[in-house]
Amino acid sequence: MGSARMFFSTFMGIALSAALFYLAFRNVPLRELILYLRQVEIGWIAPSLMVILGAFFIRAERLRLIISASHPLSFSPVYHPLAIGYLANCIVPGRLGEIILPVLLKKNKKVPLSTGLAAVVAERIFDLITLLLLFTCVIPLVRLAPSQSTSFAGYELSTGTLHNLAGKMMILCVLLLLCINLVTIQATKNWIKGILHRLSSMSLFASSPHAQSRWRKACHLAETFLDNIASGFSLLRSARRLALCVFYSLAIWGLVIFANYLLTFGCPRMSGLSYAEISAMTIFIGFFVALPSAPGFWGVWEAGGIFALSVFGINTTDAAGYTLLNHVVQIGTFIVLGVVSALLTEFNWRNMLVQKSSSHYE
Repeated sequence: MGSARMFFSTFMGIALSAALFYLAFRNVPLRELILYLRQVEIGWIAPSLMVILGAFFIRAERLRLIISASHPLSFSPVYHPLAIGYLANCIVPGRLGEIILPVLLKKNKKVPLSTGLAAVVAERIFDLITLLLLFTCVIPLVRLAPSQSTSFAGYELSTGTLHNLAGKMMILCVLLLLCINLVTIQATKNWIKGILHRLSSMSLFASSPHAQSRWRKACHLAETFLDNIASGFSLLRSARRLALCVFYSLAIWGLVIFANYLLTFGCPRMSGLSYAEISAMTIFIGFFVALPSAPGFWGVWEAGGIFALSVFGINTTDAAGYTLLNHVVQIGTFIVLGVVSALLTEFNWRNMLVQKSSSHYE
């Protein structure tokens, strides 16, 4: 009986892995990838994978540090939801993984949903600021042709697109940081809660006792949501935690760049690229995956990579082959990690959707 159960569990795990890989890779031009893979030195994929794994584990530790500022957690309860969230982003439209992570934290560790969402937002802010910092440092080291443009999977990209996107991201970062300061400063938070409290006692928006009760409850939920959002960003009150998050962010993107650089040694006609050029390519991809895309970022990832490599003199075929390989290696790693975490934690997609639909911002 035990052997049969183990066989069934193993079979289901393999079947699930195969199905998830199909869902993630069904939009990939596999013929181009296979032709390029025939010339790739496969031995260089392994060290690149190890570096990607290191970057992912640091990402999980950074998230744990952010959440633990208000809700102390060990590594494992944060790592598994993060891995499952990345898996969801690879196979489900709408970047559902950004919601799955806080929902799992609420379900498993009673972390308020709004606090988990605030932690996810904080993560994205650290990533954006790090990319913008690297962009500022790297771009002067490489030559970009102002007229250079490329198209891939329906996306037309140029240096103007990149600078425009970077500018918008900088504005977004500034606005988000201002909002964070508003909710983390106690005096400002008390002022906002005072307004909500006064609104809850007003009957202007409610014409009946039942409606008044619902209005007061809505204002109370808004106050609770504000408290939980503030707790999600409470790491900003600790200089040590903030410094560690900055260090982890630089380490994450530094390792991603290094993984991409290692991969060039195994790819034909790519080993001549400088470290600065690979850094620029990684930054370009990081910017462009912020655009709306299919699950797994297919299309925008390739567009950013091909654009960057073509600027540096790599022909389109080689650029497409390397970028596809780079994408498959990284997305494949995230899918494997997510599947393993889902199996270890007995994650159930149907129950998660029910949990998501019934969750409140508490």
